[in-house]
Amino acid sequence: MPPELEAAIFRAMAKIPGVEIEQGVTDATGRTGVGLFRATTGEEGQRRHLILDPRTYRVMADQLTWLRDEVIDGEVAYRKGAVFADVWLASGIVDKPGDVS
Repeated sequence: MPPELEAAIFRAMAKIPGVEIEQGVTDATGRTGVGLFRATTGEEGQRRHLILDPRTYRVMADQLTWLRDEVIDGEVAYRKGAVFADVWLASGIVDKPGDVS
């Protein structure tokens, strides 16, 4: 998808009611981007960002961060600051499945 179109899509996403933008969000690999998130009822102790490259608006990561300790059955299951992330390090178009170059 052309970068201009991809950027337009994510600018439109930011206009959805409840969606917020956070600048300077760091993904699990240390890259910094623009984070889109939406507060979800029942998940106040977590924040899930879709992290975009600030230049191209390409998706860099889908990342969940715990904002406070989460206790399950009386034990801390996830500590404040814990992160679960899917990151995209590279992408491309190939001629057939399994090609990597």
